[in-house]
Order: sequence, then C-alpha cells, then structure tokens
Amino acid sequence: GVLAQREASQVMAMESLLSNDSDLEEEEEAASASSLAAPQPAAVVAPQSSRRALVRAHLMLGVAAVIYSGYNVVLEMSFRGDKGLGPTLLSLCREMVSVPVLYGYAYATLGARPLESVRSVVRRDFRIFVALAVVLGVFQLCFATGVALTDSNTAALFQCVEPSTAAVIATAVGAERCSWRKLLAALLAGAGVVVLVDQDYASFSLSYFVGCILLFGQGVGIATYCLLQKKLVDPRRNNEGCFSAAAAAANPPYAPVTVTAHAYLGSLVIMFLAVVISTAFRIESPIPLSPAGLAAVADWRAVVVILYSAI
Repeated sequence: GVLAQREASQVMAMESLLSNDSDLEEEEEAASASSLAAPQPAAVVAPQSSRRALVRAHLMLGVAAVIYSGYNVVLEMSFRGDKGLGPTLLSLCREMVSVPVLYGYAYATLGARPLESVRSVVRRDFRIFVALAVVLGVFQLCFATGVALTDSNTAALFQCVEPSTAAVIATAVGAERCSWRKLLAALLAGAGVVVLVDQDYASFSLSYFVGCILLFGQGVGIATYCLLQKKLVDPRRNNEGCFSAAAAAANPPYAPVTVTAHAYLGSLVIMFLAVVISTAFRIESPIPLSPAGLAAVADWRAVVVILYSAI
C-alpha cells in the first residue's frame, strides 16, 4: 500500500511538471507571436550612407552642369551662319528626339510603370503635370531665344544665378526656409555675374537686353520647374522636409525619369504651338515651317545640337 501511494504521488508529480512545461512553452510561443505581430521600429539610416548619397547627388549635378555648359556652345553654333536654325524649330526638334529617348529609358529601367503612371496623372495630378509641361516649354524657349540674341558666355553667366533665384522663389512661396547662407550666396552670385559680364555698354543693343531678360526668365522658369517636380518626385515630404507617412500613402511618388518624360511630352505640344505661331506671324528668320527653315534642320550644326540635346 505504501509503495502504491508512492507510485501514485510520483505520477502526479510528473504530470504536474509536464503541465508546467507545456504552459511555459505556450507562454513562450504567445510572447514570440506577439513580438512578431508588434510593429518593428524603422531601420535607422547610417549617417555614412546618407553622406555618400549626398556626395553622389552633388557629383551627378556637377556632371549635368558640365553637359549643360557644352549645350550652350553647340546651341550658339546652330544659330550662326546663313543656314542657322531658328530657336523655336530647334526646340521642337529637340523635344521630338528627347521624348522617345526618355520613355525608352524609363521603360528599360522601370518596365511598364511609366505607362501605368499615366492613370495617376489623369486621375490626381493632371493639373500639376500641365503646369510642369508649360513651365518646361516656356523656359526652354526663353533659353534658346536668349542664346540666339546674346551668346553662350552670357547664357552661362545667367545660369550661375539660377540657384539664388530658386532659393528666393522657394522662400516666397513658402516651400523652403530662408537662411543667411542662402542670402549670402544670392548676393555673391549676383555680384559675380555683374563683374564677369564684359559687354561694351556703348554698343549695348536692345536685342542683347531682351536676350538677357529671356535668360533671366529661363532661370525663374527652371526654379519653378524644380519646385513643381519636387511635389511629384517626393510628395512624402512637407515644406520643412519632414517625412509624412500619410502623404506617402495618399500620393505615392513618381520616378524622376517618369516625371521628366511626361513633362517633355507636354512640352512637345508647347513647342509645336510656338512653331506654328512663329510661322504664322513670321517672327523668326528663316521662317520655321518654310523650305529654308526646314532645310536648316539638315545642317550639320543643327544635327549636332539636336543629338547633343538627347544627352
């Protein structure tokens, strides 16, 4: 009887231990499941990788500046001589080359996403894309006509003022905050342009003055374009540059090349209208849609600048 009681107590003790172990296992599984279900903290971006991205972005902008400076030279070449090409027809040809290049590059790198984004453009961002296309077309016409009335050096000097112009416009519309560094940079850029301009004021012509106004208008246009593009490329950030998850969910950003391709497609329409108006009112010489104007497109200088524009 004593042995039976001992065996019974041992069995009960073993069952108690097993039940305790199973309870512990269930608690551990429940804790593990809850930890997996709980939202994980966002990964912190290493400062070093952020600095790398910033350096890479500045290098890309530097390369773009070098390419654009060379464009000033070949653009001036295309306007000189008896077979010179008019600014509006040249701009139209450049857009006709650039649009398929941009869409081809977008499709090669992003697949069908650029075509799918057309629905988003029509549904929620049509107005801002129209504004982007109009600004792009107008400031490019200002630039081409400004170079035709002045020269490549003057155009390059006015491009030095573009960052300051962008800072002033961004501050005026409340898109960015002003700082003493931006103000100092604006003053230095403006003073540098005044010092470097070597135009003989005795021979200062009205056409040169109009060209300078157009080149300044190009700077205002490109600053406005950058501010509009910022809303489409990264709508997740508010005016202060802070991340907003709600804005990201409501307005997923477009790829930069997609925004550029759509903008150039709208700019192509603007350039076509400009060519028609210039032809109808005989604003340029040669007249764009005339035998002489169309023959100028075949000149080697025009071919060089059109191909260079595709870069």
